[in-house]
Amino acid sequence: MSRTGARAAILGVVVAGPAVGILINYVADTDSKPAFLANPTVVWLIIVMIVLATICLTLFLDRAPDRPGPAYPRFGGVAASLRPPALDRELHGRVDHLKRLRKLSRAPGGRFAVLCGAGGLGKTTTAAAAAKQAQADGLAVFWVRHHSAADLGARLAEIAVSTGLKPDLVSRAQQSNATLTELVWGHLDHAKRPWLVVVDNLDRPQDVVDAGEILTEYRGWIRPARRGLLLITSRDRHPDTWGTGAELMELRPLEDDAGCQVLTDIAPNAGTVADARELSQRLGGLPLALRAAGAMLNEPTSRFQSLASYTRALDDRTLPVLPDRPDASDPAVARMLVGYTWELSLDQLESEGMALARPIQRFLSLFANAPVPRKLIAPAALAEIVGHDVAATAIDGTLAGLHRYGLIDVPAIAFTKDLPTVSVHLVVREAGVALLEKTGQLPAWRDVADRALTAHAVESMAAGRAGWNAVELLAPHIPMLTGLTDSDSARAAACAMAAKVARVLGDAGRAQARTDLARLIQTRQAAVLGQDHPDTLSSAAELARALISLGRYQDALDLEQRTLAHRERVLGPDHPDTLTSRGDLAAALINFGRYDEAFTLAEAVAKAMARVSGPEHPQTLLSRCDLATALGCVDRHEEALALRQDVLTIRERVLGPDHRDTLATRGNRRQPDLARPPPGSTRPGPPGTGRPRTRPRRRAPRHPGQPRQPRELTEPPRPPPGSTRHAPAHTGDPGTGPRPRPPRNRDQPQQPGSSRHDGPTGPVTGQSCGSRPSRGCGYTLQ
Repeated sequence: MSRTGARAAILGVVVAGPAVGILINYVADTDSKPAFLANPTVVWLIIVMIVLATICLTLFLDRAPDRPGPAYPRFGGVAASLRPPALDRELHGRVDHLKRLRKLSRAPGGRFAVLCGAGGLGKTTTAAAAAKQAQADGLAVFWVRHHSAADLGARLAEIAVSTGLKPDLVSRAQQSNATLTELVWGHLDHAKRPWLVVVDNLDRPQDVVDAGEILTEYRGWIRPARRGLLLITSRDRHPDTWGTGAELMELRPLEDDAGCQVLTDIAPNAGTVADARELSQRLGGLPLALRAAGAMLNEPTSRFQSLASYTRALDDRTLPVLPDRPDASDPAVARMLVGYTWELSLDQLESEGMALARPIQRFLSLFANAPVPRKLIAPAALAEIVGHDVAATAIDGTLAGLHRYGLIDVPAIAFTKDLPTVSVHLVVREAGVALLEKTGQLPAWRDVADRALTAHAVESMAAGRAGWNAVELLAPHIPMLTGLTDSDSARAAACAMAAKVARVLGDAGRAQARTDLARLIQTRQAAVLGQDHPDTLSSAAELARALISLGRYQDALDLEQRTLAHRERVLGPDHPDTLTSRGDLAAALINFGRYDEAFTLAEAVAKAMARVSGPEHPQTLLSRCDLATALGCVDRHEEALALRQDVLTIRERVLGPDHRDTLATRGNRRQPDLARPPPGSTRPGPPGTGRPRTRPRRRAPRHPGQPRQPRELTEPPRPPPGSTRHAPAHTGDPGTGPRPRPPRNRDQPQQPGSSRHDGPTGPVTGQSCGSRPSRGCGYTLQ
């Protein structure tokens, strides 16, 4: 019954009741009553007629239309449901976004704003800060939490009434099926007071568009305005979704300083600023994860009471990324939980027909926290996972959808313009792995990822120079191979693959990528196998060689000494690996100008290796090459040349004339004899650099019949080993370390043996005319 019908019923009772009472009283008490009232039947008939008349009047009035009235109470403030949420803490890291929103709110200029990004980046919090800022600026602020198109229309109509639109106009528009949107937006565009309307969580913009309409035509509830600013928060960050009238403001993870401030605000007594910064980096600056960590640390009963313990728990996986919440299936709850919030976006993509969204996101989570080559996401690999054929076009569409909702990014890498890559946020990746573990699918999925990674690496390395960029992209993912921590046979295969990748990086001159790969594998093996495991020591030795190629000579020398000490204790002094470390140490000493010590050590290694492994063993030949390098450094060039000639003859006979090590030996044998330059001497550096060349000057080869000039006529006396050498002429400071080496162009090919000269013309790595065969993960480069 309507309000009018209810009023009619009450009126009928009020009128008919007294009438019937008067009638009965009149019949009972009046002697001079009419004759027809003396008959009780007639009296009751009159009463029934009065009651029926009252009922008919009530039904008639109930069917009459209500008079239009105010849709909502009219009072000075805003209705409670339209009030913006309160901020409990200061917002950090979004200053630029708030400045842009303030500028837009003061002069919208026919535009609306969209705060967009993946779940967990703090879109709602940023919008709440913008609302608080607008209130301080004197704007009328309204907050609408999106549920449906009908609810959005009702809320906007309520806002229009709150800003002065007559309620009867809204009622007439609704009753006559007129276009309510035009009425509401027409009023808002001419409101007396500037306003800010926030529509929160509009993740599916197409839901608020009528059938046959397009959002970018701005004929529906989403449109620009000139009197006020419409601010939308959404996970959809594609410009085509919102059109040219939208000002897109994409949120990114917080910088380290801002993330540190978030943690210290929530848990001020949980640790130092350095600890907060480290945890912020570990969580990738994700605001949702930072707030969850701070809340747990601030809980008195939590098992983690310090920032450092929380970080350690994440690293050793004693703290799960996914919170244990039985109500995580509720979308409202999942939106606020790390890990589960991104499942909402995956559900949304699946509802849009992208069935591969979840498999691709899980597959990408298996790789390292680095750009993933697009070629790894191959139809064959995904077909193994989903159990049916997968079309390349379906992969393309799904990747576009994942990018639109911020679940993947496209990193900008200058040298990979022709190699598409995607990346996944650190915490999103860990959540994907955790969900695979929860469902028991992780081992099978990792096998597929291993095969795809290995196949792509083999293909890229076989391409030669054309594949160098692809190999560098794959390098951070090589340590993710499960074989590195599996059985001995699987580990050997994985280490062999790592050795090949590292060798190609060395050939390509990618010293930083080579060093990063060596460090990742050494760290991974030390954590799994222990510091004294032979494979861990081999990977440490390769890391030292990589550090030399990067110019970090002191770090390399320290690591070589520690590795040699471990090998002597674990393997014994005459083990081939121990002898190899001793030879590497000799090479490191050469880089510091300690030539006599290097020669003594290299000579002992060559003799011991011949005794242990045989005179023609590859390791013995390598040690003899190292000895030839040391001979050149102590000015015994004829002996060095003869030794190299002997090694070349053996390698041509044993390995063949076209083997890599044979070519390297032949190239080094053709190098002229080297002499140390006068201390402090320089010559012009590379053209256009303006830097002096600090590498030693090669002396022209001497004719066999030409007498050797006295040493004092060609160079000053050499300082004793370990003494401070003169500084380069342009510095004025004494130098105690090796001379720096001018950087080589990353795309310049490195000829076999070109970085292993017979003397201190460049960093010496202990592999002057050949590459060491890989043992365990002790891969080395030529």
